[in-house]
Amino acid sequence: MLDIADAKRFILAGNAYFTIENGKAGDEYQRFTFRVSKPDDNAASSVLDYYFVSVLTGPDNTKNYTYMGMLDGRHEQWQPNGGTFRETKGSKIRHDALSWKVFDWLMKYVYASHPLPNGYRLYHSGRCGRCGRQLTVPESIKAGIGPECRKAMGLTPLEGAN
Repeated sequence: MLDIADAKRFILAGNAYFTIENGKAGDEYQRFTFRVSKPDDNAASSVLDYYFVSVLTGPDNTKNYTYMGMLDGRHEQWQPNGGTFRETKGSKIRHDALSWKVFDWLMKYVYASHPLPNGYRLYHSGRCGRCGRQLTVPESIKAGIGPECRKAMGLTPLEGAN
């Protein structure tokens, strides 16, 4: 499970896959898996800090992601109504979809570093949110970012994650 204190760094690392679930039973149970990726280096992405957001919509958890919109990473606080996360011409999932509402709800907690309500859990894919390599050190698994990528991102090393 991903700690909320590490969630923003993980999600904005550039290649993050994560799942949010509500932990309820029966018909009330919901789970969404999202992908947040930084575009390849180009002139625009070097100036603007933006990310593409997609949601898993099919059975293949490596290929069946549908584009939702663009997240603007320059904001320190989550800004609603298209401020931090907005639709683009290519959006296939719109702001009135449940997956959009869940992503928006989750990111309000992530940006504020507030614990999720009881029963809600946030999981990363077990891979580094920056480079996508499999994580093996428990401290790195908890943070969602490996030691080499932490260093490249200018973050302090984790205790025991050498």
